Amino acid sequence: MTQPNLRKDEDQKGKRLGTARFGGSSHISALIALEHLGLDLKRDKIILVQTGGDPERMAALEAKAIDAGMLQRVATKVMTSKGFYPLLNMNQAKIPYQNTGLAMRRDFAAANPAAVDAVCRAVIEAYGFIFNKENKQAVKETIARNLRLPKVDAAEDFYQEALEGTRPKAVSIPRRNPNRHQIGRRTKSQSRIDQGRRSHRHQLAKKVKWRGVL
Repeated sequence: MTQPNLRKDEDQKGKRLGTARFGGSSHISALIALEHLGLDLKRDKIILVQTGGDPERMAALEAKAIDAGMLQRVATKVMTSKGFYPLLNMNQAKIPYQNTGLAMRRDFAAANPAAVDAVCRAVIEAYGFIFNKENKQAVKETIARNLRLPKVDAAEDFYQEALEGTRPKAVSIPRRNPNRHQIGRRTKSQSRIDQGRRSHRHQLAKKVKWRGVL
């Protein structure tokens, strides 16, 4: 999002670009966006400014403290209505980049394979829930409740932003091999362990389903 008079790629040379904080997702997105536009921080003397979240960047744009800023969908909609110019929509430009990821210590993963398996499956199930159109109302209600919006309909833009932020792809989850630990009948202790894992996975899935949106 740029000032109304900065409508060309080359207009950004020597200007101040606002991001949340260095090393954050908006900072990385800014670097990727500049590369896509054929611009370079050092060569074109573009200054990155840490201005905080979307509300702070919006205020900085209006005060002309920055010339451009990385904004999300809802903030972009608001600023466009005020006359600011959306120079680049990274989603529409189909620029391939990874915004977030799931990481853990290698030793924890090796020592807790069941927990790792449960979390990964829960995340996948959560995205499946979010992208299922039949669950749209439930997802919007959760967004509205957690963001303390005045009404559920106010969550529509945030819901669309969540859908735009991730392009779902078909994922095949291999079935567990029931005989990987022991060939033959399962003991009572193994059955109790399996039951505990299923319960644990179910609880994680319930939690992650709602966190995946926010």
